[in-house]
Amino acid sequence: MSFIAMTRCIICVILFSSALAYTGASNIQEAIITDPSISRRCESLVDNRRRKVKHRQRLTYLNERNKKLQKATPVAKKSIRQKLIENQKSIFKELRLTNLRIQDIEESIIRRGCPGISL
Repeated sequence: MSFIAMTRCIICVILFSSALAYTGASNIQEAIITDPSISRRCESLVDNRRRKVKHRQRLTYLNERNKKLQKATPVAKKSIRQKLIENQKSIFKELRLTNLRIQDIEESIIRRGCPGISL
């Protein structure tokens, strides 16, 4: 057998074996080995982000509810109206801080290089 034929045969065997190895895993993510500490850290960051997003949704709902209450409050009830305005300001401040915290968490997730993250 000539040198060229033997080289072709070796190349075919290598290609065939790599194709078998790739089809053994259903997708590329199963073939990649990840560090468990990175996975735990990423899960923690994603869980923290999920809780902050829920908190933001609650604050948005409270803000809308407060606006409706302000519209429904009679003009004569000045003290109630003033408390609702103060409440709306505090809700708005907390909403702004929550949005900043979510943005910071998302940047941390991206910087950490968490695999398979969809924000």
